[in-house]
Amino acid sequence: ARHRVRPVHRLERSLERIRELSRRSDRELTELDGRRFEQQGELERLRRQQGETERQLQKRLVALYKVGQIGLARALLSAAGTPLELAEKYAFLSRIVRHDRELMAEYRRQGVLAEQTLVKLRQLRERQAALTQQRRAEQAALDSAGAAHRRQPQQRSNNTQRQRQVQCRQRQIEQAVIRQAHAEDRRKDDRRMS
Repeated sequence: ARHRVRPVHRLERSLERIRELSRRSDRELTELDGRRFEQQGELERLRRQQGETERQLQKRLVALYKVGQIGLARALLSAAGTPLELAEKYAFLSRIVRHDRELMAEYRRQGVLAEQTLVKLRQLRERQAALTQQRRAEQAALDSAGAAHRRQPQQRSNNTQRQRQVQCRQRQIEQAVIRQAHAEDRRKDDRRMS
C-alpha cells in the first residue's frame, strides 16, 4: 500500500507545480497584454507628433525655397536703416534659423523614439508568442498528468507495469517543470538585461 501512495503523491505534487507554473504564465500573459497596449498607444502618439513636426518642416522648406539665399540677404539688407535696425533684423533671422534647427532636431528625436518603441513592441509580441506556446505546453502536461492521475488505480494492488508508467509520466512532468523553470529564469535574466 505504501508503494502505491508514493507515486500518487508525487504525481499530485507535480500536478500542483505545473498548475502554479500555469497560473504564473497566465499572470505574465495578462501583464504583457497591458504593456503591449501601452507601447502601441505610445507608438501611435509618437507617429502623430512626428507627422505634425514633418508638416511644419515641409512648410519651412517651402518658405526657404521660395525666398532662397538671396532673399534672406535682401531681407537683412533691404531698407537698411540704422545699425540697430540691422541688428534687430539679424537677430530675428537668427531666431528663425535656430527654430528651424530645433525643429529638425525634434524630428530626429521623435524618429529615434518611435524606432525604440517599435523595437520594444516587437519584443513584447515575441515574448507573448513564446509565453503562449509555453502555456500550451503546460496545459498539455497538466492534461496528460491529470489523465494519468485519474487512471491511477486507487483500490487495486499496484502492479509493476502500472508503477513504471506512473514513474515515467512523473519524470516527463518533472522534466517539463524543470524546462519551464529554466525558461522562466531566462525570461527574468532577459528582463534584467533590457
